Amino acid sequence: FAVVRATRNPTAFGLDRVDEGIPWDGIWTVSLHLYQGDYPFEELDVTFALDTPIVMDLPVGSLPDEPVVRIGDIRDGGVTLYRAEAMYDYADTSPKALRKTNAPERYQWNVGPMDTYPLAGRNVSDDTPVRRIRVRMDGPGVAGLRRDAYLTKTVVDSTHYRVSENGAIRGSYKGGDEVVIRGRGLAWPTRILFGDVMAYERDADLENRLIFASDTELRVLSPAFDGEDGETVVDITVEMPQRSNATMTIHMPKQFTFKNPTWLTQLLTALIGIPIALIGLLAGGRSAGSGGGPCFIATAAYGTSLAEQVEVLRTFRDMWLLDNAVGTAFVDIYYRLSPTLADIIAGHPALAAMVRLALWPVVLSARFFAAVPGIGHMTVMVLLGISFLSIRRKSTQQQ
Repeated sequence: FAVVRATRNPTAFGLDRVDEGIPWDGIWTVSLHLYQGDYPFEELDVTFALDTPIVMDLPVGSLPDEPVVRIGDIRDGGVTLYRAEAMYDYADTSPKALRKTNAPERYQWNVGPMDTYPLAGRNVSDDTPVRRIRVRMDGPGVAGLRRDAYLTKTVVDSTHYRVSENGAIRGSYKGGDEVVIRGRGLAWPTRILFGDVMAYERDADLENRLIFASDTELRVLSPAFDGEDGETVVDITVEMPQRSNATMTIHMPKQFTFKNPTWLTQLLTALIGIPIALIGLLAGGRSAGSGGGPCFIATAAYGTSLAEQVEVLRTFRDMWLLDNAVGTAFVDIYYRLSPTLADIIAGHPALAAMVRLALWPVVLSARFFAAVPGIGHMTVMVLLGISFLSIRRKSTQQQ
């Protein structure tokens, strides 16, 4: 079982002993402890993996007209959860017992744009009050948020930063490949560079190239790189904010490879991309008309994401296939491959024409089913019936 206590005074649980940052008056400090057995209960010292942490939503406001935290405070990048690993004897309620000394402190979570309510999105004003902050703990103990608690050298030196194979580890010199960076303290980067080329810069024209950011993961589009032949292996550098506009540099050597595919590879990739494009479009991929990112391949094939054919496919998808479990299983594959495929298709009009030709019967069928919805159900029933009779006939012949 668990015992949870909360206070607005961080000194009550000894969290004032954490060196990093400044205590934030008015924000809840939480004491979470796990026990088992009969009295006197045995306290459990449990450690959770980063992908399965303890997740809690902390209320941080007092009154609507007296906000404690604003979106601008979060965007500063220095709001971080720290945890003390001390065990506390709740049978003794004296201040000395509740403030056990020599408690090791642990960096937990740099609060990111998706950890606040309301979300700290790009279109949300800095003055917007924050009502709740989602925090993650890797084990029991005492935890609290601290402001001006920027990423420390100790955390950087003890963290293995890398490019994950969940994204692209190599891509075209034209850029546009989704690269996934893993580590700690990554929620608010100021700049990301591939070699000497800027892939992302905060408050600049490149800001939209950052797709996702949290404490443990960044998703960014690779930049266009000056090169035409062979391979170029580059370092990736991520700059994180510090006090007084300084930055902490995270350097990852030889993490990404730029390479232009051969003509044969481009042709084979485009041909493979046609069925992937069909699956992605029809299974609820990230099209421009239904939230999420653009439909890269359709845009490349038709020249614009507003093409009437793309709208027809979206309508068909929403009416028939949005909840198709088999189709949606291919969406991740489609979304990972589509930027590269779109670059190839857009650069070769003949390949774009092939994709449009492959999509033509699908668009025609989509128009028909959208115009006469009841026909779709009837068609499915007829096809199932024909399949059943065919299987039964073959079985009878074999007997």
